[in-house]
Amino acid sequence: MTNLYAGSLDEPARFEPKIAIFVSEKPPWTTSRAGSPVLPQCRLTMALLLPKPVEAYFRAENADRPEDLAACMAADAVVVDEHQSYRGLAAILKWKAETKTKYHHVMEPLEMQERDGLIVVKSRLTGSFPGSPITLDFAFTLDGEKIKSLKIG
Repeated sequence: MTNLYAGSLDEPARFEPKIAIFVSEKPPWTTSRAGSPVLPQCRLTMALLLPKPVEAYFRAENADRPEDLAACMAADAVVVDEHQSYRGLAAILKWKAETKTKYHHVMEPLEMQERDGLIVVKSRLTGSFPGSPITLDFAFTLDGEKIKSLKIG
C-alpha cells in the first residue's frame, strides 16, 4: 500500500493540493462568563490530496447537490452500496437523491490510499441513521477524469 498524501512518485502531477473547509451551524467557540471567546471545540483537520473526480464526488455529497455527480461520474459508471448495484448516471443520481433524503448525511474524508489500482478513501459519515457517525471505505476506480466505479463499505 502506498500513501498518497503528498502525491505519487510515479505520477507527481496527478494530485493537486486542496484545502478542506468544514462548516458547522454552531460557532467553534464558546463564551466565558466574562464574555470573551474560548476555543475548546476547535480541532485541526488535515487536508487530503484527492484526484479531481474524487474531490468532486465528496464536494457534491456535502453540498447536498446529487445532480453535480454527473460531472464526475462516467456515463456507464457503477456504484455498489448496501449490497445494491446502481448502473448508469440516471440510476446513480436517483440513488444519491434517495440516500440524501433518507439519511441527511455529510462526509469527512479522513485518509486516502492506493490499493490494487483503486483509490480508497476512508471517510466518516454523520447523519440520521443508527450508529452515526460511522467510518466507511469508498473504493473508486477512475477512468481519466471520471469515476468508473465506486464501492462503498
